[in-house]
Amino acid sequence: MRGGSGFRSGRCAGRRGRAWGRGLGGRGWIGYCAQSLVLFRELGDRAGEARCLTDLGIIHERRGRYEDAHDHHRQALRVYRQAGSRIGETIVLNNIGLLHQREGHYEEARHQHQQALELSRRFDFPGDEAESLNALAEAARSMGDLAQAATEYETALAVAREFSYRPEQARAHDGLAHVHRDLGRIALAHDHARQALDHYTALAVPQADDIRTFITGLPPTEGEPGSP
Repeated sequence: MRGGSGFRSGRCAGRRGRAWGRGLGGRGWIGYCAQSLVLFRELGDRAGEARCLTDLGIIHERRGRYEDAHDHHRQALRVYRQAGSRIGETIVLNNIGLLHQREGHYEEARHQHQQALELSRRFDFPGDEAESLNALAEAARSMGDLAQAATEYETALAVAREFSYRPEQARAHDGLAHVHRDLGRIALAHDHARQALDHYTALAVPQADDIRTFITGLPPTEGEPGSP
């Protein structure tokens, strides 16, 4: 059975933390994580050290401190590699890719996500495979390559469905809704948006409000030519 665990990155690491986490990045979190980082290093707890570095990277990114975010993600990546944690390495590579996307460096972002995808497939981490594929699709869409984005979203959706990984199913449906809207396939855009809304609502995440707004802004489907 596919799965994969091991040296897992913890509560707030990776795309899971940035999309579904609660509270990370609020007042006091940098101090808390920094103090925890010192403690974990004193104890020789490499897993705790890597988690704190990853959390600090995400916090700095959310605050627009991209240089600091890159620095902490690089440190986390080094620790995971030294510890032989392939799952941690995969998650941080995706974090670095997402940071590059924020900066508008989409080619470099795709390079990082592709590395994460290859690791997730080699070591059988299906959840991270779906995350990597969705991230690749987002970068492709930002670059205007809608055909590539659609292919990667569809593949991500298939993997996420197979393993009942709802966050990435929602993310793939959301992405496909936007791609089909941009391609003028309004019926498909409505269909994927509704499915994304169902997942987001079940997950009780704020993305549900965003997709409702998207649905409201879609034109009606009457008279639309047949979609492939």
